[in-house]
Amino acid sequence: MKVTPLDTALPSRRMMIEMILLAAALVSLTYAVLSAPGLGIDLAQFRNGAIEWVNGTFRIGQGQIGEYPPFALPVFAPMAFASFQTVMMVSLVLKLAATALSLWMTIKLWGGDWPVRIRIYLAAFLLSWAPFRVTMRVGQISLFILALLLGAILARQRNRTILAGLLTGFSLCKYTLSFPFVLYFAWKREWRMVATALIVPLVLTEIFALRLDMPLWQVIADYLKLSSHILASGLPGRSGTTEIRPLILDLTGGNELLSAILILSLSGLALICMSVVFSRTRRWESAHFAAVALFCLWAVYHRTYDSVMCLMPASLFVGLIVRGKHVAFSRFWLCAYGLLIVSIPGLLVDRLKLDPAGRSANPLLLLGLHIERLLVFGSFCSLLFLMWKSKEVGSELLDDVQEDEERAAAVMTVR
Repeated sequence: MKVTPLDTALPSRRMMIEMILLAAALVSLTYAVLSAPGLGIDLAQFRNGAIEWVNGTFRIGQGQIGEYPPFALPVFAPMAFASFQTVMMVSLVLKLAATALSLWMTIKLWGGDWPVRIRIYLAAFLLSWAPFRVTMRVGQISLFILALLLGAILARQRNRTILAGLLTGFSLCKYTLSFPFVLYFAWKREWRMVATALIVPLVLTEIFALRLDMPLWQVIADYLKLSSHILASGLPGRSGTTEIRPLILDLTGGNELLSAILILSLSGLALICMSVVFSRTRRWESAHFAAVALFCLWAVYHRTYDSVMCLMPASLFVGLIVRGKHVAFSRFWLCAYGLLIVSIPGLLVDRLKLDPAGRSANPLLLLGLHIERLLVFGSFCSLLFLMWKSKEVGSELLDDVQEDEERAAAVMTVR
């Protein structure tokens, strides 16, 4: 039996931690499944938007999901032909399937050599997270996007380029989560996959335009105008849980123009840093995907449910511990990701009803409101530094990980 650094902990302490995690996962899953049929706020909005599009009355920038991309509406369209109760139950089953599929693909990609206990640990970790519960309860599509992206990465690893491109293309229905991955594939010069991915939303946009009797160019122009406005000013009345923008707004005293300049500069600098670091660790793609997932969470607007994307970096850190590499670093960030079990910002504002307007007078409340932003941004920066340092100091980590990944890829290609 393979012994890993996770086995070095005292058996009693390790067993206690695992039992607590399994109990938290069971309670979280049960609560999400039982409470979802009585909520489904976002799912109802998706269905109403689908009905508007099917009836030919949908308008970009108007209605409940007017800010969603036009190519998402044909995907939502089947919901218009069933009752909300039916849509809710089908959605719940599909989300559970997407969760199981995401975990299976994650283990294929990051943990093919993990002991069964470690795989169960990762599954329980995801199920215990507030982002999992929230996306299940409100009816968001984040779990579907995660499954599509993981499927694309796995298909790409198996040299199924067209399938990988199609899965990536459908994931663009929530492009704030998936478009950075398209940029990554373009950086890798995988043009066939990128072209396939971009064709999917183009075809779906044409279908959207035909139903509303609009020219394709007009639909694209209208949505580009809307999305550029949202990018510049943010969504009114909302503050993302992982987006860095609200933190910068607080630090600049609410100066919108200065904040916008700083955010764009920070995002551009992050892209440059990723390009440089990825070039030095070109074959360590599992770390690349983890960094891209974190980047998309802090660079633009996101709510709690989108943090299911943290499954990628969490899997990377578990894999490092199993291999006995940078164990303290990885344990620290896995413990930090434990904050996602509670979702402190949601607890403070939604549950305890604390006033966010008083944050400037209360440093603890300020920290609580921004803790998930600091978590995502901090782990992103630390991961880039780890990749840079691993190459710079001639660490054996990079070669070991790359050999493992290449061996797994070769096995899957043969299969």
